[in-house]
Amino acid sequence: MDLTLNPALHIQSIDIPDTQEQVFIIDDFLLDPEPVLHFAKKYAYFNPVGADGTFYPGIRDHMPAPYTRVLAQLLNRDLYPFTCGYGPQRVTKSMLSLITLGQSQLHDVQKMPHIDSSNDRAFASVHYLSSQPRGGTAIYKFKPTGTVQINQSNQDIVLSMIEQVKAHSHEHSGYINGDTSLFEKVVDIPERFNRLVIYKSNLLHSARLTHEQSISSSVEHGRLTVSSFFNDLQ
Repeated sequence: MDLTLNPALHIQSIDIPDTQEQVFIIDDFLLDPEPVLHFAKKYAYFNPVGADGTFYPGIRDHMPAPYTRVLAQLLNRDLYPFTCGYGPQRVTKSMLSLITLGQSQLHDVQKMPHIDSSNDRAFASVHYLSSQPRGGTAIYKFKPTGTVQINQSNQDIVLSMIEQVKAHSHEHSGYINGDTSLFEKVVDIPERFNRLVIYKSNLLHSARLTHEQSISSSVEHGRLTVSSFFNDLQ
């Protein structure tokens, strides 16, 4: 797999309300995304739901090393002026992903926004690779406590969130896709082919599924993304 960072990529940032954080949006991330699509169609072995040890509601496979290398290049060169407070970034995992669980198959924790880590120095990214609109990513506030970001000092809030989602099952019967009585969407990032979105792993976030085929095991028709996780070396 031969991948090159696009020299004409475009970087913008969005402030996240009620936090000191930003979301970074990188459009036209790869010069040519076709090798990633070729890998997805011809070589990827999508493991069963849950095989990666997370609550991700779909199937996944690890991306080859050339992908993590080009992502690290972006993080440590082009994005360094934006993230210089955190130092060099180490990519720990990149997962080719398709959402496949139906609404009725979800556990309670999959019906609400989530975090990937409570570590305040950890980041995540989503790279959108669907040719048709299948949904972007939203960041949420838990309205009862006004919480947008979870760290080690307030991570007990997650248990409260789960209990309240259970108690409001009439509103949270499937994937969250906008405001509810418990959650307010504070940032909404639309998907775009070859767009990469980067955010802190401890921000409450969720995929926004906007099409009936957003839930699909088809590489050609489903919501194909690469989810990556990284942190600084300090």
